[in-house]
Amino acid sequence: MIFQDQNVVVTGGSSGIGLATARQLGLQGARLHLLARDAERLEDARRLLCRELGPNSSVSVHAVDVADEPAVSAAIRAIGASGGLAALVCSAGIIRVGRFEEMALADFEAVLATNYLGTLYSIRAAWPYLKAAGQARLGLVSSVAGYTGLYGYAAYAPTKFALAGLAECLRMEGAPYGIRVTVVFPPDTDTPLLEYERAHAPAETRAITAGARQLSAAAVAEKFVAAMTAGKFEVYCNGESRLIRLFKALLPAGYYRVLNRLANKGREDRGSR
Repeated sequence: MIFQDQNVVVTGGSSGIGLATARQLGLQGARLHLLARDAERLEDARRLLCRELGPNSSVSVHAVDVADEPAVSAAIRAIGASGGLAALVCSAGIIRVGRFEEMALADFEAVLATNYLGTLYSIRAAWPYLKAAGQARLGLVSSVAGYTGLYGYAAYAPTKFALAGLAECLRMEGAPYGIRVTVVFPPDTDTPLLEYERAHAPAETRAITAGARQLSAAAVAEKFVAAMTAGKFEVYCNGESRLIRLFKALLPAGYYRVLNRLANKGREDRGSR
């Protein structure tokens, strides 16, 4: 119970994997601090967690956009200054899908600002407090799209690749200070982001992802927090996502042939309508 009575910050904590992760950390007795943009959804999340975790739970909410560096840094520093920081979970993220040439530059910039820079800003603000804790945890939410680029993911996948690379660097730099880094690679997960993706994805993208197994946010969060507690670095949430990683690494030519075949099928289906 390393999080018992310790300050823990969760960005993107109002919904999806962030909220589910906060619940798991709350079950370990953490003093939760949820950050997200929407104050109303944050308050809903706070009430839900307080109801589920019981009268002795501690949940505070902070309506900030992680892409706003001064705001998110000020919020995290205020939390750290009032009792230290045992863990930071960076789950805030958005998605834009579409064909590369059809997407606006603003889509790429928005996803980069939230998914990568928002995570970077949060970690930089938290880092001194994590170092001071002596056995802190840093959790980053990447994606299966953080190790395989797919049709329609040109705005999203590079930001998740970047998070995986950042995690690898910080794993080494944080080790002398007792900071254990964990990066999770969720597959398709029942969250608002997946709903958005399915509503906006091109036919080729839908053909590639059609057979993917969907997990609940709770299932991802359970594995994520267990790995954070144990100080494990990489987390694959099911056999399918691990298999994709191995297939691409060991037989890349075959892997890309499969993706091309699926994308072509989606293109043909679109053309026949």
